[in-house]
Amino acid sequence: MKTASLQKNERGFASLIVGITLVVLLGLLTVGFAQLMRNEQSQTTNRQLSDQAYYAAETGINAGEKAVAAGYIGDKTYCGPIKPSDPNYSNSNIAGYLADTAQDVGQNGPEGVTHTTQWTCLLIYTAPSSLDFGNVGTVTPTSFVASGQYQGEPDAIKDLTISWQDASNITTFVPTTGQGNTDFPPATAWSYPGILRTAITPLNTDVAGQLDAAAMDRNTFTVYQYPTVRDNNSSVEYTTDHAAQGQVADGGCDTANSLYCSVTIKNVPNNAGQPILFNFRSIYSPTHIFITATDAEGRKIDLVGAQTLVDSTGRDQDVLKRIQVRVPSATQPKYYYPGFVLDSLTGICKQIKGNAAVGGASPYASGCGIGVPFANQEPPDPN
Repeated sequence: MKTASLQKNERGFASLIVGITLVVLLGLLTVGFAQLMRNEQSQTTNRQLSDQAYYAAETGINAGEKAVAAGYIGDKTYCGPIKPSDPNYSNSNIAGYLADTAQDVGQNGPEGVTHTTQWTCLLIYTAPSSLDFGNVGTVTPTSFVASGQYQGEPDAIKDLTISWQDASNITTFVPTTGQGNTDFPPATAWSYPGILRTAITPLNTDVAGQLDAAAMDRNTFTVYQYPTVRDNNSSVEYTTDHAAQGQVADGGCDTANSLYCSVTIKNVPNNAGQPILFNFRSIYSPTHIFITATDAEGRKIDLVGAQTLVDSTGRDQDVLKRIQVRVPSATQPKYYYPGFVLDSLTGICKQIKGNAAVGGASPYASGCGIGVPFANQEPPDPN
């Protein structure tokens, strides 16, 4: 009888151990599930705050773009709304765009906490240290003017470094060996970054502040930048020799890091504070170009008049998002030249062919610019 009673007590103890184990396991599962729920909620909240901070930064970008379009001058190097000491403050239109940082204040934050969605820092640089154009096409040229500036004072541009890469931001490419190629293959045989056609024209004025058309034509320098396998960027000398125009410059391509190819145009005859006209067009495929400049002392200088850099930071609670964009400067002339047009500094003569010759007369209009009518025919419709 004592032996049987001991066996019953042992079976009860085993059941107790099993029950405690199950309770512990269920408790651990509950705690783990609760932790997963908290993590998911936290991630959802962070995504929401991140999106709202990004939209706030975009709002700051829009405010900066509107201020630039309205004629913002100088640089905004401080965060927050526009200050009374800012030279643009007297322009009520500009000041209105940059007057307030707050975009949304309410009880919509996590757990009902009051939050403020706003752009907290908006910077505007009208003279960036580089120019960046993301999509230089193969048909319509990209044209603009820019002048040099060092520490806020006009400076002459001596050397221009023009880097380019494929506009599609491919991660790898194999440029050709180059070295003076002058025969460009058909597009179907080309699988490298596009060739960049670069033309620069120093717009130096005379003592009367006038530009001379013949001088501009004579001073335009054109080069074809060809992607090649080299460690460093190559250079080409600026020249007004017409026989040297359209030469091919082998641009060294950094295939391991930035994927940019570069060519430096040296000894550009630019006067301090006077602009240079740039004209770019890609061959084979669109390209992304990046431009920097140095002066006669080898100092990297700012480029003013082409682009304005707008830098905006948005915040929602403790989440920050920062955006940078480049917009055309307010003073930038709008050059929208269609591709493949006839360009001439003098008049252009056209001959208009008639439908048929009458009485043995020539089917062509005689003269140039005289407006001689066709024999026995109505003049052609000028449209």
